[in-house]
Parts: sequence; C-alpha cells; structure tokens
Amino acid sequence: EQTPAPLLELLRERLLDRPAVIVLDDIHRADPGETGALLDALADLVARRSSRLLLVGRDPLESAAFPPLAGLTEGEAELLWAGTPALPTEQWRQFYAATGGLPEPIRRTVAAYRHNGELARPTDWAVQVADWAQENIWDRLDADAQRLLAAAHALETVSWGEQAAQVCQRLGIKSATLNDLRRRELLHIAGPSATIYGALHSLAAAYLRQNAELRERVGALAAELSDAPAPEPAAAATAAARPEPSADMELLARIHSVLEHSAEYLLEHTAAEARTLAAELAALQAELPKPGGPRRPFVRASVGALAT
Repeated sequence: EQTPAPLLELLRERLLDRPAVIVLDDIHRADPGETGALLDALADLVARRSSRLLLVGRDPLESAAFPPLAGLTEGEAELLWAGTPALPTEQWRQFYAATGGLPEPIRRTVAAYRHNGELARPTDWAVQVADWAQENIWDRLDADAQRLLAAAHALETVSWGEQAAQVCQRLGIKSATLNDLRRRELLHIAGPSATIYGALHSLAAAYLRQNAELRERVGALAAELSDAPAPEPAAAATAAARPEPSADMELLARIHSVLEHSAEYLLEHTAAEARTLAAELAALQAELPKPGGPRRPFVRASVGALAT
C-alpha cells in the first residue's frame, strides 16, 4: 500500500524552496482521516512562513486549527454597497456590526435593496441578515449550540465570560460545544465579557422565547452571576502589580523584529545550516503571540430590535 509520506516530503521541499499560496476548495467534502497528514504538513509550512494556506468550505474542519478569515473592513464593505441607496449612518453602523463584514450577507442585502429600489426601507437589512444567518448558520447548529448561544444572548449584560465552563455545566452543555462556537467565532469571550455573532441575536432571542425551561435556567444564572462577590483585595493588588500590557506588547514587538531580521539575514546565505536555522527562527516567531494583542470582540448589534 502506497503511503503519502514521500509525496508530502516532496511537497514540503518544493514549498520551502519556493513559497506559495495554497488554496483548497470545498474543504467540507474532505475526509479528515485522509487529509489529516496533508493539513498537518501544510500547517507546519504556514508556521515556518514559507506558505500561505486558504481553506474554502461551508464548515470549519475539526482536524484543522486554522482560524476563519476575518470579515471585510468597513471601507471594503462600502465598496460592495456602492450603487445601492445609502443607509442612514446609524443603520449602516448596525448593519456592518451585525454582519461582521462577511461578504455573503452584505451581497444578499445589496441585491434585495437594488431589487426593491425606492420601496426599500432603511431597516429592511435586518430581515435579510437574519434570514441569511438562519439558513447558513443557525439551522446547521446542533441543539446544544443553539441553547448556549441563546443563553449567551440573554446573559450579555452579565459578566460571565470567566465562568463560561460553569455556565455550560449548569446548562448541561459539553465544553466541546463552547470551544467549537469560540473557534468558529460565533461566540466571542474576552475576559468577563461574552458576545455572540451579531447576525444571530434575533434567532437566539426567538429560541429563548420558545423555551421556557431555558429562560428559567438563564434567569437563575443571571441572578447568581450578578450577585457574585467582587475580587478579593489581595487579588486586585496582584493584578495591579502586573506589568502594563503596553510594555509587554512593546517587548514582544521587539522580539518579533529581532527574529524576523535574523531570519532574513540567514536566508541571504546559501549554506544549508543557515537556511535551516532561518526556518526554525520563523517557526519560533509564528509561535509567539502577535504584538497587536487579542482580537477585539464583536460589536453588539441586536438584529431583532432593529427589525421592528
């Protein structure tokens, strides 16, 4: 039986010598058992900064730890909207926040506004975004994921991000569901704050209205979390004594810069040892946190509230 190892080694050698952008389309059709070795090899090449990898598919692969593509910037989203009746500033801000800059719901909304012409109302985008989110996200989630997102929607005014594991336990939801939603960026947790993807607010609210048992549990959780004691003075003092994040980020940026320049210098030499060391430095740099710090959480925007 032929193994993929020789082919993967050949691919690795070629890409180390000549970096490239690799695109794998319809990745949702792939069999994880058959593509695991390939994805591991490509992940290593990405870590060494010798290649860039784009996975295109309906759903993220459980066997791949690659983050989803970020949405369009607001300026890029405005380019998609060009030629369509302009939304009022506040409506545009809420529309962009709800979509997270994803092109598909923006294009869908643009098509609807162009079709309706002067009959289109400034708030019609909310229906388009909610319909898209239901078809492409909500209806494809399992029951536990829907329950957790509905609970997260109801608890957004409560600081529960740091107690996410306990909340899942109280709701009878496995931690794997929480991790999957976070990986897919449908649930963003940063410290005590937790927000769901903006386009799912109306769907989560509707789910909550139809589920009395979940409403009761979430209500009890909200009361408990609101009554939780404040941090002990000693803990607060310890937190205050920590270095300022800006200083940490400055040091991290300097480390990144040194590693990058060292790798570039070594790549100018043809010796195999120098190129190997350059690759190792690049891999080390890839393992470090980015100087920019953690990603900003989604801007909250309740589609359901805007549709009325």
